[in-house]
Amino acid sequence: MQAKLVNLMLATVLLMLLSCSGGTTNDETSDYVRHYHAGVTPHDGKRLIETVEESDQAIRLNPEDAVAYFNRANALNDLGQYQRAIRDYGEAIRLDPELAIAYNNRGLSFLNLRSYQQAVQTFNDAIRVAPELGTAYAGRAFSYISLGRDQEANQDVEKAVDFGVPRGQLESEIEQLRISR
Repeated sequence: MQAKLVNLMLATVLLMLLSCSGGTTNDETSDYVRHYHAGVTPHDGKRLIETVEESDQAIRLNPEDAVAYFNRANALNDLGQYQRAIRDYGEAIRLDPELAIAYNNRGLSFLNLRSYQQAVQTFNDAIRVAPELGTAYAGRAFSYISLGRDQEANQDVEKAVDFGVPRGQLESEIEQLRISR
């Protein structure tokens, strides 16, 4: 929900900047906003390819848009295209180094690739940028469990819970990881 709100706020600010900049025509601005909002729209399995395509268009119209790369990366991650998602999260981070959720989601892509040490490093970056991002602690806990570093994982579970991640669900997922390793 927070990421969705941030995306919509960014879209509004970008629209205002584009409208005032003189760098695009009104038609280009309208096209950009249409593609941007299509990429921000929550996607289910049927919309993932469309989300990638809409984000491609938003990036074509504004290649400096970190959130468009972020949106495309989310869809690519959901499609199982983790390497491509990692590249797009990296581009979003390059364009906006304070976009903590991009670090977080990049860490999840590394987790999906079983690149646990890279995931830990990426979650560390997310925590550095946004120390209150509970999902980054949860992701790092998953990485630590996969690396056999249970004590560090337990500490991160507590931090994740302190920052709003539901304990029951998190502990259940951690236990499943412990069983499967």
